[in-house]
This record gives sequence, structure tokens and C-alpha cells, in this order.
Amino acid sequence: MTQTEFPIGQNFSKKELKERFHLIKDMPYNNPELAYKILIPKGWESESIQAESKDLNPNTLKPLAIFKGPEHGGANPFVQIQAVQLIREITAANWLRHYAIATERKLLAIKPISDNFADSVMEFLIDGHPFTARATASIDGDRLFFMLNLALSSTYDKLAEIFGVPVVSFNLQRGSSKKSIEKHIPYNLDEIVRFNCPDSWKYRLVTEERPEGKEAADLFSHDPDGNVCGRMRVKSVERNVSSGVETQIQDTISEYRDGNVIVDDLLESVEVEIGSDRFDTGVVKAFSAHVDGNEIRQEVWVAVIEVPEYYIVVSLLTPFREQDFFLWAINRRAYDIVLETLA
Repeated sequence: MTQTEFPIGQNFSKKELKERFHLIKDMPYNNPELAYKILIPKGWESESIQAESKDLNPNTLKPLAIFKGPEHGGANPFVQIQAVQLIREITAANWLRHYAIATERKLLAIKPISDNFADSVMEFLIDGHPFTARATASIDGDRLFFMLNLALSSTYDKLAEIFGVPVVSFNLQRGSSKKSIEKHIPYNLDEIVRFNCPDSWKYRLVTEERPEGKEAADLFSHDPDGNVCGRMRVKSVERNVSSGVETQIQDTISEYRDGNVIVDDLLESVEVEIGSDRFDTGVVKAFSAHVDGNEIRQEVWVAVIEVPEYYIVVSLLTPFREQDFFLWAINRRAYDIVLETLA
């Protein structure tokens, strides 16, 4: 992706903002849960919106507002605000990536600000004409608010600073009472390993005979048809039983091989700061993989975290990102939540 700037209206003085923009306060469908406020350029017209229900659903983006600007270069620029209910944990940035894939829009640049907010620039065709859009996703509880600020690509740069003002001024008038998209369930594997995982993942302690000094638990994610679409394993391994970070990675790969998952190539390797006085830094490696006898690609992620007397190993088996990005994104988010809450 090319280097793209994300203006936020800083080129406008307070006086100019007051002269050129006005504050909109709206409660779409008379639903207080959707009430928001935003700065919109003066002279831009609000267009009517309709939906069958005032409530959000997880399958369709619900229009909340459309503001149309004066014709510029042969077409009208727009600010569009929509919302959708989320039922699985996902980051705002990966939701935007999923949206771009699903709608066949070219993602020119993306800027994750946090797990719950991301900014992006996309390009797409409308009636054969190229348009560019500043697209943002903001997650609050189990709701995602999506904003598109779009104009003809030939005129977008002239409007980029103007589009920055709605982006930074958008605010909900009532925050969600939910702390996260899904409820996070705490688990205790043993005295060493405690973590949280989204409620949609089903926990199972590994009860088959294991060498002394090794404990493990599995977590499974299922699709709407009941098929397993993601698996995590959390292990604790005493250092006097098996020593070395690379040994833990290879042992984990061997466990997957025993389940007919064959690891192929290394995709990425990073050191991560766990952010806890209890733990040192950890290593996370991702590998491409496939099920033996099947060409469908998978990914295996392995994190090894060192404790004075133990290794904590957290692995993930997930569909390959380029074959099912949405499943990959929700599996990766759950995996990160497990790692983040180990502290």
C-alpha cells in the first residue's frame, strides 16, 4: 500500500470550523442506542433514510445518515454513516479489510488506531466512475459504526481535509453497557496459566495421559453449521521436562502433525512484550499449513512465553487468511485476547 495521509481537519482554525461546519445531533429511528453527533459542512443536505427495524442486525449494515455535498467535478460528495451488530470478536481494522474484500473495493491504505477504531482509504467504481472514500470503523460494545466519506477520485484530494472533520467529530451520545463484543470467560489451566477467551469458544481440558509436568486445554470455535472453524491449545510445560523455546515450537508442530495438520513454511516471526511482571518476552511464529491429503490451506500460530520454571505455549489452527479472511480475523482476535489476558 502507498503512503497515504489521513487529514483530521487541523488546517481549519477554530473560526473556520465555526464558519464552515455545523453540529448535527441525530437519533436515527428514534433509537437512543444509535444517537450520535457530528460536524458536517454547512450547505450539505441530509437525505432521508429508511429501514424495516430500528434495531441493528449482524447481517446487514443499517443506514443511519447520508449527507450530500454540492456537486464537485461532476458528482456530489457524500458522508454516509451506517452501523451493524457484531456477534464475534474482531478488530476494527480487520473488519474494514473484510468489508473491502466482500465489496471488491481496493484498500489503498489502512491505519489501525486501536483494536476498536481504524481509519482507511478505499477506491471503487460507481457507474463506471472511480471514487475514493475515507472509511472508518468504530466499535462500541457489540456495535460497529461505519463511516464513508466519498468523492470522485479526481476531486478527493481537494476534499480530504474537509472529510477529516466528520471523522474526528463523530461521537455517540450513549456508550454501550457492554465492555466487549462477546463475554470473555476466565479459565484456569493450573496455578500458572490463567486467561480469558470469548464465550463462543468451547473449552475442554485435555484428559488423555500426558507426561508429568505438562498440562493442556483446548478451545474450539464453530461455524453456524456446527463445524469446527478454529482451534486453540494452551499448555504449560515445566522446564525440567522440556527446555528451549524452539523445542516448544517443534513439539507443538509435532502435535498438529499427529492430527494430520502438516506445517509448511514460516509466514512471520515476532517477539512480543507480554506486559506483565510475571512473564518475560514471548515469541510468536506463524506457519502456513495444510491438512494431510487436502489442498485447503491453514495457518498454525505458536506463541511461547517464558516463566522462571515453565513455558506457556498458546497455539492456534485457523483457515488461511487469503482463503477465508473473516474466519481468520475472528480466530486471530480470540487468540490475541488469550495472549493479552495471560498477564
